[in-house]
Amino acid sequence: MERRNFLYIIIGFIVVLAVFGIILGYPKVTAAPPQNGADTQTSATLWMNPLAVVASGDNPLWFELTDEGPMLISSPEEASLRTFLPWPHSIHTTDMLIDKNRLVMTINRLGFLVFIPWDASHLGMYAVFDKTRWNQYSIASLFRHNQRPSALFYRDDFFAVNEELPLPETQTAALVKGSTQPVKAEIPSFKDFPSSKGWNIEALNRGKNGNWYFIAAQKSSGTQEKFYYQTELLDEQPKSISMGDYWLALAPESLQKAPIIVQNTVEEAVKNRQENLSYLIEMILPDGEQKVRYSRQSGAADSDMLSLFVYTENDKSIAVCSDGSGAAAKKAEGESIETFPYNLPKAPENFFYTGIALSGNTVIAAWEEQQFYGVGAAGFVLLKAPF
Repeated sequence: MERRNFLYIIIGFIVVLAVFGIILGYPKVTAAPPQNGADTQTSATLWMNPLAVVASGDNPLWFELTDEGPMLISSPEEASLRTFLPWPHSIHTTDMLIDKNRLVMTINRLGFLVFIPWDASHLGMYAVFDKTRWNQYSIASLFRHNQRPSALFYRDDFFAVNEELPLPETQTAALVKGSTQPVKAEIPSFKDFPSSKGWNIEALNRGKNGNWYFIAAQKSSGTQEKFYYQTELLDEQPKSISMGDYWLALAPESLQKAPIIVQNTVEEAVKNRQENLSYLIEMILPDGEQKVRYSRQSGAADSDMLSLFVYTENDKSIAVCSDGSGAAAKKAEGESIETFPYNLPKAPENFFYTGIALSGNTVIAAWEEQQFYGVGAAGFVLLKAPF
């Protein structure tokens, strides 16, 4: 989703143009050891003890994200009534990343949620939370550094709820094998921006040219001025750039530059929609540094911009809109690509999907209850993959 980055991109365009308890009794959720024949050498059992073992089937498995982590529910309508909070302060899935055989999700205010194939039909679900540290701050970015999934978190001041809250002592944390809590991560490019001196790193993104870009806000000067930086590697000294150069670097590429299988999937997903709609496409692919963004422009001056979420591998792809409608594709014999409609379960009114990925033979899609900039209930759903 990265609603914050989407908001940033929209603002940037304007600027440039103008200048986790789980109910284990449910039959689809088990805590049993892997079935005979499970690949125990790469199984999730060697990573750490799972929160639960889940299996997707013909019926969707719905989970709500609570203050304590994921909880199994029958449907989004059964989710707890939660106060709508501004998205930086609410519990929801902020991003997804594929790291080897792991699907990593960042859960705002909690930490990491990880899915690893347990055997051919089950996933191990793991929580790597640190509520003491994370529940005061917002997750800005999920990225890979030194071969480890890492998260950047910051103090939100735009939707401030506690002006006395100190800046985060540790701005970046990594997912480390065997650790049940996020581990402090040192990013050399951030060494001149310690929170002890009033710095708040508010965003980190990979630009279309392959470089990294981040925003550092100086909070101790009283001006809360923002500075923009670029670096080829996160282990190097960054270079100061203008705000305009920052937003230009983060502008999404044209869909025509995406892999052919992605182009075909997107076109199939939106072919029955209005012609004057444009799309911001957020794509997750295995072992990427971050998600990749493309755009599909309608050409109409008054075109609305909608979000479309894509997961792709070499031979398969899924694309869904926020209402769950979409398409899937797979490579057939030769170079031919077969596309077909693929829809997530219809979400209730005011509920929207915000991301999608594939782990083993299971589709995992994030969902939220939204009201303007606020988020109420949030969670994810597990489904059997269409391939």
